[in-house]
Amino acid sequence: MNYPLPKWRNGRRDRLKIYYPKGCVGSSPTFGTKVLRRTSAASNTLCPNPRAALKSGTRVGFIEPDFRSPLARLAYLQATGRPELAPLGKWAEALNRLYLARQISPDVGGTLAASLEAAGFRNVRSSWVDFPSDPLVIQNMLLVYDEIRAILADLGIMTEDEVDEQKRLLAELPHGQLPAVWGVFSVIGDA
Repeated sequence: MNYPLPKWRNGRRDRLKIYYPKGCVGSSPTFGTKVLRRTSAASNTLCPNPRAALKSGTRVGFIEPDFRSPLARLAYLQATGRPELAPLGKWAEALNRLYLARQISPDVGGTLAASLEAAGFRNVRSSWVDFPSDPLVIQNMLLVYDEIRAILADLGIMTEDEVDEQKRLLAELPHGQLPAVWGVFSVIGDA
């Protein structure tokens, strides 16, 4: 199903600017790439195979955030002597739980390439890049908490007091040598 493309902007309300250490075209897809938008978890029922709705040879691209993969590294680092990293893990865990509460799989990006291949897409390519937890990323994490604090509380994921405490702990993290707390899967293929 094709939807009209919105005016693209990088980030959320012009606040989330992601640094790509290896370079990337950013969240705006390269010209000539069709973007299929997932409107809800029910979209799989509405269009179980998006390839069927596309003209043969149409290139599609997806960019999916990943808050789950970095949790393994964070857990290992905490278990081996870096307990100060707990606020990074709490943030990623809160995002994962929010995804699940909204019935959005946090594994979408990790399984998307295999799903496209199974649906008959050709020339499927996938990459994953993580983002260093530098001061800009930490600032954006604080902004995310501000945006979703009431939602986290309403869903029983984290109280507003817990959000405030996690924000304080994040802001106190020492700069430098912090592991990534999120990444992005980019997947492209031809119908």
